[in-house]
Formats: sequence, structure tokens, C-alpha cells
Amino acid sequence: MKRFQKPVIILTILLLAFFGCKDVAVTGIALNKDLLTLEIGETERLVATVLPENATNQTILWTSTDMLVATITQAGTVSALTQGETTIVATTVDGNFTASCKVNVKEKFDPIKEIKAKAVDTLVLGENSFVLDADLWNNLMPSFPPPPDGPLCSINWLICTNFVTIPHHIDMVKQYVFFENFFWITEYRNTPPPPYLPPYKIEKTSRNGPFWGKNIYVDVISQIHDAKSNKDYFLWKKNVFVENAY
Repeated sequence: MKRFQKPVIILTILLLAFFGCKDVAVTGIALNKDLLTLEIGETERLVATVLPENATNQTILWTSTDMLVATITQAGTVSALTQGETTIVATTVDGNFTASCKVNVKEKFDPIKEIKAKAVDTLVLGENSFVLDADLWNNLMPSFPPPPDGPLCSINWLICTNFVTIPHHIDMVKQYVFFENFFWITEYRNTPPPPYLPPYKIEKTSRNGPFWGKNIYVDVISQIHDAKSNKDYFLWKKNVFVENAY
């Protein structure tokens, strides 16, 4: 019996080699996403799966239908460049099977830009209208001698132009001051209103702002909160001259 063992072993090895080395053809490809939304400057990696998973040739080619909107590396990393739409396509070398992902590129979210877009010169709530007034100073309460670049201080007033009492659910909560490409954002100080203030006004102050220079004009936005409706509104006061107290 031993003389038959060697041929059997050789035949088994040959059969295993023949069937074990047979290529497994690609039958398809799938992506982990079919829709992707990115902001300009963002990146994200797409993952492609060649089917079947034991296919011999796993090589994939990546392309973008609009390279100006978003690019794709051969590792599957998408880079958003400009606002628009493009389609990322993954193609198998074996069989030319494809899978695609639509990519939407949006402008980078800018909260300051959003606030400016919402701001109005006159706010109308029901039958009442409101406007904003503002005064700003450098060195309003300086040390002695006063520093040449003392902190910026401001007083904002919410004024009901109908001269009726402003309800308690309306309040000023935050101030935004803009000068060229700079901005100062601060919550108002929690101080009681002065006794001389008429009921159709709300007065709020802010201190310790940046020093941007003398003889400048700034734009001021006040964030108005309506606790009754839980809504926020934004009022403009443009071209406010920054005074120098000392």
C-alpha cells in the first residue's frame, strides 16, 4: 500500500494548487455612502468594498466628475474645494463595475455672517416697533494717568418707538460690535436699570472691549430675546462713532 501513497499525495497537491490558484472574479462594488455633504475645506474618506470580498483583484480607481468642486485621492479621501455638486465614482479594474456617491459642497458656516443677515434697523413685534441706540467710548473709566489704548466700553438702548412700556419678556442679552474685519462679542453686564430710565427703554452696558484705535466708526448689533415666544432677534445700529473719554 505504501507504493500508492506517494502518487496520491502528489495528486492531492496538484489539485489543491490548481483549484487554490484559480482567480475569483469581481462581481460588483459598494460604497459606504451614496450622499455626502461637506463644507468648504472639509475632508472625508469613502470606503469601497469589492464584491465578493475574496475577489482576486481588489484594485479600485477613484474619479470626481468635477474636480473644481471636490477632489478624490486613490485612497478614497474626498476634499471639498468650492460650493457646488460633484459625483465621486469608484470603478473596479476587474470588470469595470462602478459605485457612486453624490457630494454637495456648501459654504463654511459663518455665525457672524448669519447674524448680520438676520439683523434689521427696526424690529416690529406685534403693534410695537423697536430701534437700537448705542454709545461707545475708549477709556470711559480709565486709571490715572489714562492708558493710551484703554478698553472699549459701550451703552446700548432698546427703544420702543411707540413710547409704551416694554414688557418684561423682552430683553437685551448680547452685543456684537464690528470694526473692519474685527469683532467684539459680549453678554451685557447684569446691572439694575438707572432710576431715570423711562419704561419704553432698556439700557445695557458692556466693558473691557478691545482697543481698535481712535476716531473710528463701528457697527453694533444687539441680540433681543423674547422669552414669551423663545425667539431671538437682532437689531442694527450702524456707523457709531467711538468717543475718547480722555
